[in-house]
Amino acid sequence: MSACAEGVSPSTGGTFWGKYVEETGAWLPLAAHCLDVGIVFRRLCEVRSIHRSLQETTKTRLSSILLDRLAVIAMLHDIGKVNSGFQRKILPDSTSRAGHVRELAPLFAEPDLLERFLAVLPEALHRWLPEEPYAAQSYFFAVFSHHGKPVLFDDRIRGYSMIAKKYWRASASDPFQGIAEIVNWSKVAFPDAFGSSAQRLPDEPRFHHVFAGLVMLADWIGSHPKWFPVGRTTLAERLAHGIVSADRALQNIGLDSKRLGETVRRLGTGFQDRFRLPPRPLQQAVDELDPNDPDVRLLIAESETGSGKTEAALNWFCKLFAAGKVESLYFALPTRVAARELYERVRSYISNWFPHEGQRPTVLLAVPGYAQVDGVDPKSVLASPEDANLWQDDDGARRFDRHWAAERPKRFLAATVAVGTIDQALLSIVQTGHAHLRSACLDRSLLVVDEVHASDQYMAELLRALLDHHSKVGGYALLLSATLGSAARQTFLQKSATPHVSFEDAVSAPYPALTLANGNFIPTKSHKQRSKVVSFQTKQYMFQTQQIIEDILPALRAGARVLVVLNTVGRVIDVFRDIWANPDIPREWGYPACAGIDRRRWCSWGNPERLPRMRGDRPG
Repeated sequence: MSACAEGVSPSTGGTFWGKYVEETGAWLPLAAHCLDVGIVFRRLCEVRSIHRSLQETTKTRLSSILLDRLAVIAMLHDIGKVNSGFQRKILPDSTSRAGHVRELAPLFAEPDLLERFLAVLPEALHRWLPEEPYAAQSYFFAVFSHHGKPVLFDDRIRGYSMIAKKYWRASASDPFQGIAEIVNWSKVAFPDAFGSSAQRLPDEPRFHHVFAGLVMLADWIGSHPKWFPVGRTTLAERLAHGIVSADRALQNIGLDSKRLGETVRRLGTGFQDRFRLPPRPLQQAVDELDPNDPDVRLLIAESETGSGKTEAALNWFCKLFAAGKVESLYFALPTRVAARELYERVRSYISNWFPHEGQRPTVLLAVPGYAQVDGVDPKSVLASPEDANLWQDDDGARRFDRHWAAERPKRFLAATVAVGTIDQALLSIVQTGHAHLRSACLDRSLLVVDEVHASDQYMAELLRALLDHHSKVGGYALLLSATLGSAARQTFLQKSATPHVSFEDAVSAPYPALTLANGNFIPTKSHKQRSKVVSFQTKQYMFQTQQIIEDILPALRAGARVLVVLNTVGRVIDVFRDIWANPDIPREWGYPACAGIDRRRWCSWGNPERLPRMRGDRPG
């Protein structure tokens, strides 16, 4: 039963509901919601770096007509909501639990329902889609997967399909009439899509993956009641509102950052202009690169700690942004602690470069549980959607928009500038929920991965896959390391998944150096020609804590600072207690600081008797 069957006039713009507010009883026509998502999707395709990602994944030239046709298909994402089981959910005392994704299965399993479904779709749709059947079906599965998990209508849900088919039989209102309403709205919103052009949509799988991610992103934005309020509306009203609201949302979220380009260009053309300091050798080497050179799509910067790799990366971001090559930055680190420390440095630079807060890009700490926007916890400033006013052009309304990316980890990569952990980027290329959405956001970024040498074999393989995808959508990446091995370097350059590098070649490789995507080195000098000697000694007492103490005592007596790194919590506790109890270590030397023994309890200059008991501990 549709909302119209309950006495709502079709003149409000639609007879089937798509969004409903239980507290107020307000509802939004389904066709209006689908229009919102179609408009946001189409505006996303106009974002320079997103358009680049789409184009790089297909040999088909993406004309405005094809992009309009993609927007029409995106509008079909919620057609499952027209089923009678879903429409009954807003009726008083309704017990219906019907959804709108699995319930689509009968349309593909029952011949009579499939025939009716095809009859209400745009007549020209068969001319738009690829000729290959699986590629054509892929577009439907891409939009039906807008909740983040790919759908597949197969034998696993055949039993449910038999139950759900009753929702599609004509009742008080014909469900297929609801699909026809969406199609009719799409013809008004995107008339060029229905022209006579014979050009077909791309059939490449990678293109379909990017398309699916953009539909997820468009649905999330188009579903937000702040930008797209829930209430009765007409096609003309919603179309006019949607165009303005979509543009504002994309700009304030940070997805469309082209308005910041002029400010970045005013910062100057070189490192010294931006940082007011003479560049160090590595920074100078990066500063001299040409953003238009295809070999700079992937860079590997190897240099000792303290040589200025972070500033070199930020400068490279500015150069790429000014050249129109990227529109955002994701700075990935191996740990939360490292991300939180670097975040303050990055935020300080961005604040200096963009002194006017209203014209400053969003700077996000992309760490779940510790998220910050411009140094502030978003939970402390976000207003509820009901309290927000789209047309209230004040600081509170703008702040709401800027904090959108920080509300959920799945949306972290939508920020213009984000500093976080590497896992947030890696989740875009593994089979997990909303991977396509994360990827669609990350594709537009300069991906900077710091401390690459910290990656184990598993993480390195995931990173290699991420770099491969990022390269194929036209993205840019910069890897930073102090001690990257030659085999790992070759792996990240896509030379081979299991490269063989001779010992002689590894030793002869220049260091410090900048490596281009083609494997060529640009040697750089060490900062101020510093040198240091590091020696290694192998000791055969891995589990003899007293022997460890005896070895470090001479260094302590000589005034050295000593760091003992152990691989298990139990061994840390043993060594800590033995050091505490050793009479040869005076109290004025200080006591060991133990971090990570327990997430809720840190011991620093504390009593060892308060350490948490671990399995296998000896009595204190």
